[in-house]
Amino acid sequence: MADDLDRSYYVYLHIDKATGVPLYVGKGKDRRAQNTEDRSSHWHSKVASLTDGYVVELAAQNLTELEAWDRERELILKHGRLCDGNGTLVNIQDGGEESFLVQMEIKLPDAIGELLQRDFESRQYHQPGADEQTGLLDRLEKRLEEFERDSGIEEEVTNLEMAFGQVIWQVQRAIKFRRRRSLSWKEFAYEVDTSAEEIEDEIKDALDGPGENRPALIELAGKLRQVLLCEIAKFTVH
Repeated sequence: MADDLDRSYYVYLHIDKATGVPLYVGKGKDRRAQNTEDRSSHWHSKVASLTDGYVVELAAQNLTELEAWDRERELILKHGRLCDGNGTLVNIQDGGEESFLVQMEIKLPDAIGELLQRDFESRQYHQPGADEQTGLLDRLEKRLEEFERDSGIEEEVTNLEMAFGQVIWQVQRAIKFRRRRSLSWKEFAYEVDTSAEEIEDEIKDALDGPGENRPALIELAGKLRQVLLCEIAKFTVH
């Protein structure tokens, strides 16, 4: 399957020319590394204080957007931030995707990671043409919005409510990054496939568990599962 990912991103550092000390880490494409616009006041203050200006150093190139976010976060962690009192960078955020949200790094045991990787590699999907992909993404996006609205969930309390919200978020995120070609078609299809399995497991638990569940939500979750499966099944290689 051809790799149609957008690999035009890179990760860069701004380095104090006089001392060789990094002062900023960022990710971008085109001429973002050289651009002085849309920088924070902290960046401008730091640059104004330099005796000999700064140089741009590319830390990694030919990355997808998600790969660039990961590398950006790694470098910020490595060099540390002034605002945390443990580094040299004027970065306000800790980098990575949706960096305004709280991020959790979960390290899976190697055995589980290997199982998941083998599962991913074992599944095969036909890659549709661009128009067919766009149609699928548009349909899924619209249906997910409808499911979100119809659920009536104001506060996620039960396991099924949490799983329902999580699956919708996961697939919406996958749609966003597939549109931006940050996810491959197979990665997108696998996310939809496994999300359907996840909600199926939660429905079974809800039906077998104590009376904490709303029948209407169980029915709606079943419809969500069916939509995800039907959309992706036509591209699954059996």
